[in-house]
Amino acid sequence: MLTQNWPLLAKLLAIVAHQRLQQVHRAAFCLDGKEENLVIAIFGNDDDYSANAALQNEIDVYRDQLLGTGNDELGFAVSPDGSTWVLLIRPRLERNRTLAAKVFQLEMLKSFLDDIVCSQRPAFAFSDAQEGSRPVKEYHPAK
Repeated sequence: MLTQNWPLLAKLLAIVAHQRLQQVHRAAFCLDGKEENLVIAIFGNDDDYSANAALQNEIDVYRDQLLGTGNDELGFAVSPDGSTWVLLIRPRLERNRTLAAKVFQLEMLKSFLDDIVCSQRPAFAFSDAQEGSRPVKEYHPAK
């Protein structure tokens, strides 16, 4: 797949997902499945994306986590009405020296994408303090 303008492709996919896939809340699929051109699209039909700061933060954290786990972000766009978002990524498979390492990276990515699509992965940055968290000494008091 030879595309130089990934943000434009993301914008077009956001429009198509909004118009044709409105019944789908979130999904991920391959645009090109060849190893050297592997491109994955993730989209969400979240009705209030543009107006919902918490939802925008959730997606931004997912984007950061994807970048931090060996993926390149090719493009991100929102539909004109602000309700559908699309993210295009490419895993950096060339950093792996063995086939097993490539398969492992893809399986981890697949699991991560499943969590995003099913909204099961908590979206928080590792530096953020979680609400209701307790210090370690509450679990293991000093003797």
